[in-house]
Amino acid sequence: MELMEMIGLRDFDFKFNKEKCLYPKCTVCIDNCPTNSINMSISPPIIRKRCDRCWFCEQICPQGAIEVDWEPIVRLIEKNVAPGFAELSKEAEAKGRFRRLVPLSDVGRNTYWYTVKKPPRIKPCE
Repeated sequence: MELMEMIGLRDFDFKFNKEKCLYPKCTVCIDNCPTNSINMSISPPIIRKRCDRCWFCEQICPQGAIEVDWEPIVRLIEKNVAPGFAELSKEAEAKGRFRRLVPLSDVGRNTYWYTVKKPPRIKPCE
C-alpha cells in the first residue's frame, strides 16, 4: 500500500469552479500536471485515477478555479506525517544529509501556504 493510501490522502478531492476557469485560453494546470491527469476538454472535467494528490494544479491556477479544502488535509498530515518527518529530518541532519536553514525552534506551523488566498500561490517556470 502506498503512503497516500496509508494516511488517507486519496480520500480528498478538489473542485473546479467553471466560472473562474479560463480554459481553453489557459491550460496552466493541464500543462504542469506531473501525472498528466487533467482533462478539461469534457464537461465535467476529469481528474484521472493516477492523480497523486499533489494539488500542484490548485496552487498554480492563475484564477483560483481549482479549489481544495485544506483544513482536513492539514489536520491529517499534522497527525500522521509531521511527527515522523521531524524525526527523520533530525536523523538526516545528524548524518550530514540535511542542512537546516532555520533552527527547529523557529519552524512555525501556524502559517500555512494555503492561507495565501490570492492565486496563484506558486508561479510555474515558463
